[in-house]
Formats: sequence, structure tokens, C-alpha cells
Amino acid sequence: MSQNLKPGTRLALDPIGLLYAGTSCKEFPNNYTISVYLNEKINPEILQLAVTDIFKRLPILNGKLVETETDFYYEILKETPVISRDKGLYPYEQYYLDGSRHALRVVYGEAHFKVEAMHFITDGRSTMEVAKGIAIRYYELLGVNVEKGYSIDATDEITSEEFENAFENFSTLTEKQTTEADKEQEFIKAYRHEGSKPEAPHVTTLHFDLGPLKAAAKSYDATINTYLQAQLMAAIAMERDARKCDGRIHFNFAADCRPYFGSRTFRNFATGGEFYLNETLPLDGIIATLKNQAKLLNKDFFQATINQMQKMLKQSAGLPIAQQKEIVHLAHKSNTSGTTAIFSNIGLVKFPPSISDKIKNMEFSISQDGNPYTFSVITVGSVMTMTITSSIAGNTLENEIKHRLENPTFHL
Repeated sequence: MSQNLKPGTRLALDPIGLLYAGTSCKEFPNNYTISVYLNEKINPEILQLAVTDIFKRLPILNGKLVETETDFYYEILKETPVISRDKGLYPYEQYYLDGSRHALRVVYGEAHFKVEAMHFITDGRSTMEVAKGIAIRYYELLGVNVEKGYSIDATDEITSEEFENAFENFSTLTEKQTTEADKEQEFIKAYRHEGSKPEAPHVTTLHFDLGPLKAAAKSYDATINTYLQAQLMAAIAMERDARKCDGRIHFNFAADCRPYFGSRTFRNFATGGEFYLNETLPLDGIIATLKNQAKLLNKDFFQATINQMQKMLKQSAGLPIAQQKEIVHLAHKSNTSGTTAIFSNIGLVKFPPSISDKIKNMEFSISQDGNPYTFSVITVGSVMTMTITSSIAGNTLENEIKHRLENPTFHL
């Protein structure tokens, strides 16, 4: 273990960590889950050994949130998590709220395991790497000669680059410039399924063949991300028009900053971007709109966003914890109150050839965070899995999305 990560070490939170530490509650737990489904039964004893090895390899993820009168901290723990049976009755948010405040935990079922995480130390990309690393280590311990280079090597030691506070290291003094177009967008109302009575969140998980979707996206000269978001926006536009509602469709999407800055950190290093659809358009029109908006999402954009978030963190530093919570609560409310949905796509997860046939699929789900809908996507092999979390009664939208993605539209 790195000498800088001994048990009891306390680390300052990054802006994302502070935002979610200050706003987590029963209504908005701010948690997410990466699940790995196998083609065979789980051996719990071997799984526990694999989990222990990975958390010893990455002690930065073996910690808990500490709240004092003046600040939040992240404290490294000595004992690694003990896995438990996934009974479906004790969600991770309650596990967190009951007082343990551990950053991650692992639960398992007959042929799957889940890595459940809070957002105050790590993000979806790094949690996926943890889940993938556990699966690889699991099969190594079962005696499979697994090829190296696909994920975390459990026999290595953590490096300083793997637990750097990337928000702090890559922030600059440059201020984010607000354009007149930005100011105009701030006053446009978002469609948020007004008029319906919210119910307890329900989760729908859908599996699709990736091949036809990639071919359909290519026919529009679009990425799979753009094609998926366009289809989701088209389905929501249909719902909005059928309900005779107004308001633009506003997607907030998660963006991994590591590729833009060359970071290898397992701590939070993701920000968000936004896509808007102000009027109902045919699919090719929606795709053209998204492609045009995506031109602005470059390194300079994410640099400015990092600077803005780091500035918020510094402004709250040293204030009483109640005031810090108020600052991040207002920032959180500003980010979510005008949003129709959150979209997050982990992308394609590649396993070593020696175990690829043992992995059935993966699932990725995120809590609603105050939005009517969240869409989270992850792909293994040819199977793309989309998880939809919604507090809207009925499955009308989910059924429309299922139909659209099972029968993808090609550009003629």
C-alpha cells in the first residue's frame, strides 16, 4: 500500500465529492451500480478473495465519508469490504445512510455480483474498472490463465497517478465565458413531465444487439452515443406532444475527462455536458442538432467546467458545514431543476479472451438525482444494456424506447 494511503489517512474531497456528499439523502442518494452477470454460479468464497485483493490494490476506494463541524473528509479504512448476499431488500443508499458511509460495497447473487458506489470519491468509469478487475481476479483465483493488460493487475501497487485529485491538478485560473446563446438557454423551460404525480422510482433494464445499432448510427454518420440520445429524445418528444405539454428536452450527460487530460486517476474525474432539443424534429434533424451542439464539447469546454467546479470548492472551503451544504445544494438544484433526463454511457467493456465467454453481460444504473428519467448504458461483446430509472407511472416511454432500439431507423 502507498505510504500516502495508510489506514486513517484523511483526504479532502474534490468538487464532485463535495457536491454529492452535501446533497445525499433518502430522496436523492446519489449512488450508482455496476453489475457483472456470469454464465455460471458464483463461488462466494473466491469472490471475497478477489474483492479483498482489488481493494488492497486500490486502497483509495477502501474508505468512508467523514463529516465534521467544519468539513467533509474521505478516510482510508483498514478492513476491506465484506461481501453480502444481494437480497434486493437492502439497497446501498440505506446501507450508507445507516451510518457505515463506506464508499463502495459488493453484493452477489447466484450468478452475478454488483459493485455499488457513492459518488463522493469515484465515478462510473473507475467503478466499472473495479467491477471488471474483480471479475478478472475472480477467474485468476479459480485457476484460469488470464491475459494481462485488460484491467487492474491485482499484484501491482497503487501509484500516485491513480489517486491524484485531478480536478485540483488540472484546474487553471481561466474563467468560463458565458455567451449570449448560453444566457438565452438559461430561460428556456425544460420538459419535466409536468402534471403527473411522481411515484417511487422503478427500474427497467433492456438488452439490445449492438450490431444493428452501430450500423444505423453509421448510416447517419453519427456516433452510437449521438444515435442513442437522438432516439431517446425522439421518444420523449412523442410523449411530450401526446400529453400536450411544452418545454424543451434537456439532456445532461456524463463526460469522462481522463482522455482529454491524460489522467489515470480512480478518483472522480467526470463532468457534464448538455444537449437541447427545442422543437419536435424527425430523427435526422435531431441527429444534426446534436452533432452541431457536440462541436463545442472539446478540451477547452471541459477545462472551463473543471475551473468553475474547483472555484466553487475553494469558495466553500473553511465555511461551517451547514453553509457548505447550502452552497452545494443550490448548485445541485440549479443543475437538475431544468433537466429532462441524465444520460450516461460507459461504452464497450472488453474482457480478456480467456474469460470473455464466461461473462454474460453487465448492467450500469444510476439514481435519478431529481430528474424524471435517467438512462445508463454499458456494452459487453455484442450486448448493449440500457437501464432506465423513472418516477413516472407506467412504462409507456420505456416501451417506445424498446421498440425504437429493437427496430433501429436507418438513414436512406
